[in-house]
Amino acid sequence: MARPTNKAGDIALRLLIWLPILLWAAWQGGWHYTHFFLPLYRAVLSAMLSGFEIQPFTIIRSHEYIIKADYALPHMMVIGGKVLPHVEGNVRLPLYFVLTHPVMLAAAALTWPDLSWRGRGMRLLASLPVLLVLEAIDIPLVMYGTIHSAVIQAYDPLTYLASKPIDWGELMEGGGRFALCIAGMFVAAELHAMLSRLALRKASPIRSLQEARISPLRQE
Repeated sequence: MARPTNKAGDIALRLLIWLPILLWAAWQGGWHYTHFFLPLYRAVLSAMLSGFEIQPFTIIRSHEYIIKADYALPHMMVIGGKVLPHVEGNVRLPLYFVLTHPVMLAAAALTWPDLSWRGRGMRLLASLPVLLVLEAIDIPLVMYGTIHSAVIQAYDPLTYLASKPIDWGELMEGGGRFALCIAGMFVAAELHAMLSRLALRKASPIRSLQEARISPLRQE
C-alpha cells in the first residue's frame, strides 16, 4: 500500500510534467477551442437575456486574445419606471477565462492517483460532458452579469446603488471559476467510476460464458 506522502509526491511530479504541456497546448490551440464554443455561449446568453439581440461572438486581438459580444435591445424596455428606447453595447472577456476549464480537468485526469493509462483515457472521456456544462455556465453567466449591471448602472443608478446585483465576473475571478473546475473534477471522477462499473457488468457475462466453454475442454 502506497503511503500518502508517496502519492502526493507522484501527483506533484506528474503535475510538473503535464502542466507545461497542457499550458503550451492551450496557448497553441486556445483560439480554435474557444471558437468552437462561441455558438454555445451565444445561445445560452440569448436565453438568459431574452429581450436582447445578441450578435455572433468574435475573437479579437489586442494585447491578448479577447472574446467580444455585441448586444442591443431592439424594443423598448422599462427599468425603474424609465423607458429605454434603445440600448446597445458590447462585453469583452479575456480568452484565458475559457481555457481554465480544459486545462484543469485534463490536469486532474492526467495526475489523478492510482489510475492506469487506460483509466486516464477514460477519465478524459468522462470529463467531456463536465467540460460542456462548465462552458455553458461560466462565460455566459459572467457576460450576463456584466451586461445586466451596465444597463442598470447607466439608466437607473439609484436602483443599482440600493440593490447592487451580483458581480458574476468578480465572483468567478475571486475563486468561483476554480471552485467550479474542482467540483467538475470530482463529478468527472464519479462518472468515470460509473462507466467502469458498467463496463465490468457487461464483461462479467461474457467472461462467465468463456469459462463455461473452457471447463469441458479441461475435463477432457
